[in-house]
Amino acid sequence: MTRTILIGAPVDSGQRRPGCLMGPAAYRVAGLARAIADLGHGVEDQGDVPLPPLRAVTPANPAVDQLPETLAWTEALAARTAAALATGALPIVMGGDHSLALGSVAGAAAHAAERGRPLFVLWLDAH
Repeated sequence: MTRTILIGAPVDSGQRRPGCLMGPAAYRVAGLARAIADLGHGVEDQGDVPLPPLRAVTPANPAVDQLPETLAWTEALAARTAAALATGALPIVMGGDHSLALGSVAGAAAHAAERGRPLFVLWLDAH
């Protein structure tokens, strides 16, 4: 039995249209945890990652939008993903904004590098 950890990533900073932050709630309402449990796996929902305090960061390119938020999410999700992997669990990062890949993949890569193992990521996206 695989132990899975659900990690909510209510990120909305990787694009300019609001709504992606509802992604984790949508997965929960749709019954993702129950579906995983029905397959015989353990499930622990750790809730949503909170947005940490923002640093003052000014992008060199004025077209870049919401950089402080995206950096904060990236760091928080990298830490949470690496921590889940360190327990031997399979983290499932739930969100709706593509920028959550920055942190989730960075955390998985750091864990793999620390262990001297190859990196494996399964990425599911609506488009």
